[in-house]
Amino acid sequence: MKSAIEELEAKARAAKAASRKMAYLSAEVKNNALHNISNDLLAKKDGILAANQIDYQEAEASGMSAAMLDRLYGNPIPCIP
Repeated sequence: MKSAIEELEAKARAAKAASRKMAYLSAEVKNNALHNISNDLLAKKDGILAANQIDYQEAEASGMSAAMLDRLYGNPIPCIP
């Protein structure tokens, strides 16, 4: 089983490889991809925020500092409905 750090490093390597491939795509393809990602995030917004609330409560209960809790909580971006 991989550690969290190993998983993160693997994801970072995959993202770097994907970024090289994406550099060759047209602006239209990139814009369509971003549009699809945006739609998917908006469709899953409630679930994402609910999961974040659980993470926040667990972090608070574990004694995480107020500064770190503030980073974890985040704030919804005003331009996102």
